[in-house]
Amino acid sequence: MEWLLTGDNPPNATKWQQRATIAEAKLESFKLGLRNLTETVSSLTQIITD
Repeated sequence: MEWLLTGDNPPNATKWQQRATIAEAKLESFKLGLRNLTETVSSLTQIITD
């Protein structure tokens, strides 16, 4: 895990490991976007029903 702090490539990194890391980052980004969208829809629903 030290390579995370130093910015070096992970030991024995393969294309698949790199792709998995990228996919995980994209998934987290998607989850955050989905959460923001959910909050926006919730706010709009509240405005409309008030």
